[in-house]
Amino acid sequence: GVRLSDKLDLYFCLHNQSGSPMPERMSTNSEHTRVTILGVGDDTLGDAGLPIRALQAISPQPGAGPAVIDLIELRHLQMEDALKLRGAALVLFVDASAAVKPPYEFRELPHPSSQPPANLHDALTPMDLLRVVATMDRQSAPPTGFTLTLCGERFERGSGLSAPALARQDNAIELIEELLENPNGDFWRSYINAG
Repeated sequence: GVRLSDKLDLYFCLHNQSGSPMPERMSTNSEHTRVTILGVGDDTLGDAGLPIRALQAISPQPGAGPAVIDLIELRHLQMEDALKLRGAALVLFVDASAAVKPPYEFRELPHPSSQPPANLHDALTPMDLLRVVATMDRQSAPPTGFTLTLCGERFERGSGLSAPALARQDNAIELIEELLENPNGDFWRSYINAG
């Protein structure tokens, strides 16, 4: 039978031929590091909209800092979103949960294996998405991944953002801006559990 990794390779080759350019990995000699931030949330589900709102509050000035920055808003992660991570040195997944302590939880993801996730049809986890990147491009290392989970309180459809979560959001925005000013994995690690 056909291996899943072969299907992934075929999928990405076909996707690239459809006219959608596949970004190349930046050389390590570049003076700018590419950073991709994925805000994963749904603004119709109460505090699940916090990541989207946080990304909308960030306005990096092109060429002003040490990083090339991609800010991407998504409702959930899918296999094709791996294309958005090609060329990035660092990736930050921002989401919301009631299961973290205020104001947020910031952590590094383990280095992904090049073994693709078992189920590519449902919404993927950040780790799953990094594994897809590692599978589709075995010649280059996948980006170093981090997650920033904002503490939310209510996630019911149509409930709007909760006042406590909104009050804490500035802490997360400040962290993201600090990370973007210092696009270095070691610097980012210094903030783990500092929230």
